[in-house]
Amino acid sequence: MKKDNKYFGIDFVNFIIPILFVLSWVLLPGVFKTPEYLIPSFKKIVIGFWDFITGTEGLSTYSGQFMKHSLASWYRVITGFCNCRTYRCFPWCSYRVLCPYEEAV
Repeated sequence: MKKDNKYFGIDFVNFIIPILFVLSWVLLPGVFKTPEYLIPSFKKIVIGFWDFITGTEGLSTYSGQFMKHSLASWYRVITGFCNCRTYRCFPWCSYRVLCPYEEAV
């Protein structure tokens, strides 16, 4: 009988590379004193990301701007799918052009 190496359908071998990556990211700047300009510490990256989302630290001019930028990206994605057939579904679409399948709007 063949032994199944999966526990609840998850193959834990797939987690080895990401775990090794994060461990090396944490250990290189701390243990081996790698300069910050080569590998910024994991803690500084997490703090910078949290500041970008919430704006509580005030580290840069982009502090707390995550929602603004993510909504702008979603707007570009949705309007990219707009065409003459879908502008009724998305009234903010800027593609109000003559459609060969409809009369002029």
